[in-house]
Amino acid sequence: MMQRYRSQFRYPGGEIPEWFCKKDTGSSLTLMLSSNGRPLLGISFCVVISCEIPSVVRNVCCKCHLKAVKGESDDRFFTSHYWAGNEEILNSDNIFLWFNSWETESAKGDNGFNKYYQASFEFLASDHSNKLINMKKCGVHLLYSEETNESQVKTADKNLQQHGVKQPRNPWSDGPENVTQCPIQPGTNFTQEIILSDEEGTLWWHAHSDWSRATVHGAFVILPPDGKYPFPQPDFEQIIVLGTWYKGDVMAIYDDAVASGGNPNISDAHTINGFTGNSTDCPTEETFTMKVSYGKTYLLRIVNAVMNEERFFGIANHKLTLVGMDGAYTHAKGIIEYIGNYTPPSTIPSPTLPELRNATAALNFTASLKSLATPQHPINVPKNITRHIFIAISLNVLPCLPAGRTCKGPPVNNTETIISASLNNISFSTPKIDILEAYYRDEGHNDNYGEAVEIVLQGTAIQSPENHPMHLHGYSFYVVGIGSGNFNNFSDPENYNLVNPPEVNTIGVPKSGWVAIRFFANNPGVWFMHCHLERHATWGMDTVLIVKNGSTPETSIRKPPAYMPPCPKS
Repeated sequence: MMQRYRSQFRYPGGEIPEWFCKKDTGSSLTLMLSSNGRPLLGISFCVVISCEIPSVVRNVCCKCHLKAVKGESDDRFFTSHYWAGNEEILNSDNIFLWFNSWETESAKGDNGFNKYYQASFEFLASDHSNKLINMKKCGVHLLYSEETNESQVKTADKNLQQHGVKQPRNPWSDGPENVTQCPIQPGTNFTQEIILSDEEGTLWWHAHSDWSRATVHGAFVILPPDGKYPFPQPDFEQIIVLGTWYKGDVMAIYDDAVASGGNPNISDAHTINGFTGNSTDCPTEETFTMKVSYGKTYLLRIVNAVMNEERFFGIANHKLTLVGMDGAYTHAKGIIEYIGNYTPPSTIPSPTLPELRNATAALNFTASLKSLATPQHPINVPKNITRHIFIAISLNVLPCLPAGRTCKGPPVNNTETIISASLNNISFSTPKIDILEAYYRDEGHNDNYGEAVEIVLQGTAIQSPENHPMHLHGYSFYVVGIGSGNFNNFSDPENYNLVNPPEVNTIGVPKSGWVAIRFFANNPGVWFMHCHLERHATWGMDTVLIVKNGSTPETSIRKPPAYMPPCPKS
């Protein structure tokens, strides 16, 4: 089943983005129009909805009344269906943002919009019982052809990836910079076609250029086709995005680390749905609060968007059971169990979590994961492997070059170095070209379509051993084995789980340990594989997996879109 991605987002917050050309308090605004003769491409809408009591927002819409000089008028109705059927409970201020293209039957070159001089917008939002919900703020932004305002220049050079979406036969819209496309240049745009296949659950989207994903990210929820989960139906749902906050300019921190070859400055705080709370060096004076009712069941959709650290997550005095990850279900029941009474405690308790660097706890939890593996949610684990790949993951140092450069890597024999990272002792260097387009023009060495692949990822201690969350684009894979120490090619496969291994797209390779993954190479294209700790990816812990076309059009890469962002000439 193929589905098309919609340009609609919701995230916690209370301010209309700065780049909106018109914004106001309340639920209505009026805008005087001046297009300078340019055709209108579409309108972006944004509202801040106040959910002071737990609410389920089912419908957000806008009525637009247009006035023309000759007394003509027109009414347009813009609505978003993204939230229809979404039973997620909201209990704080949330931003709803969506985009509608401008459609008209007019054959005029300016597409009929320039005859209007005024537009009045009225926004409405309702809950599951069609009761109106309070709206704090609203905003509109008109997007004209060849628009080059400052807001577009600031945001247009960031590539996006829908993390965990396989994009069958469609690497053109996968997103990583200079792997599947060149950077989107300021003043230009690129339309991605996001194709879903068997993903179901919680994924996320984020920028895939330099370190811009620190602030450019969000959740991407794919609901079951029939609305039914393979576990007891929750009463409410809540998205929780764990993020990173830097006091300084993230790109300046990135540029300094690249120039010096040293460790980048650590973040100043972590966030939950954008709030740092009051217990850090940069408090927002606000804390994310989730209002719950006794006896109800809540489904939490948790996204770890933290840049350079991995997190344990828990809720004090509650039992959480994992029901899915990476767009696939796991073998579990979905419940949060209350204990004690409903009287709020005088002091908010903290959950009991493993020590921050407790690698054993992370390893044991990962090793316990299993797929659902039912007739309704089947799995297909490769048994007869035709392609074995072994990848050693390393943190390294390299000489400080060229001469005269000041480097901040760990000194070796009183000599300055730069920090590096590698896969099989090769550090990935982002090319100036687009790898996918280069491959599409001239096929090179790669994996054959349909091969049964096993990759063993081996952590090493050449520099400082760490856990490495390795992510593969274009695929989900089965984690058939995991362990500490060095992988033993004779004894370790005997303990593989080939019955119900978890199906994921990102897996933490244990500190000084190993992971064995399997998948069928049935998605042709150029697919990025990298550590999802941004500093490691910056240092070169990346590679590219190329899968050949099959023998039929249905097993071959789709033709590229009419327009792909061109690579800079310099």
